[in-house]
Amino acid sequence: DIQLPGMKGGEACRKLREMHSDMRVIFASAYGREDTTVQELVQIGDGYITKPFELNALLKEKNP
Repeated sequence: DIQLPGMKGGEACRKLREMHSDMRVIFASAYGREDTTVQELVQIGDGYITKPFELNALLKEKNP
């Protein structure tokens, strides 16, 4: 998510990839793609999906 308790999503992504460089990250948020913060995260992540979402939409984003 973009906002996590105690840490923002972008920071969490960077820390996870420091530990596991091959980890894929898909961000999920209620913010739309036009949001500036979302646009920045899309650049560092492997995908983005708007909440709420259904499992099929997540699977599609994971395997474009």
